[in-house]
Amino acid sequence: EELLKVKAAFSQALEALLRAAGLAAADVACLALAGALGEHCPPACLEELGFLPSGMGRRVRAVGNSSLDGAALLAAEPWRLPALVRWCAAATLVPVAEDPGFHADYLRHMRFGV
Repeated sequence: EELLKVKAAFSQALEALLRAAGLAAADVACLALAGALGEHCPPACLEELGFLPSGMGRRVRAVGNSSLDGAALLAAEPWRLPALVRWCAAATLVPVAEDPGFHADYLRHMRFGV
């Protein structure tokens, strides 16, 4: 049940990000997948279970604990801070849970292999 909830949230968020960027899944050259999911679950399995759109699994690259790696890099190389501040200021927030169709979309994603 918990895995199904994670799958629904993940696939819904990915769909929303692609829509906000005006991209189709086929337009994405590489998806950097951070955290334990990327490290411990083969992309082909994520695709088969419906976490990823069909055909995207082969374009996934696991990047590990990117938040910890980024913090360690910034601690070691503080001169990178101005660039990080610029990137963060230019980022666009996609408030998935605030979308009026959030609950219906979540339920639509609450299936494996879809």
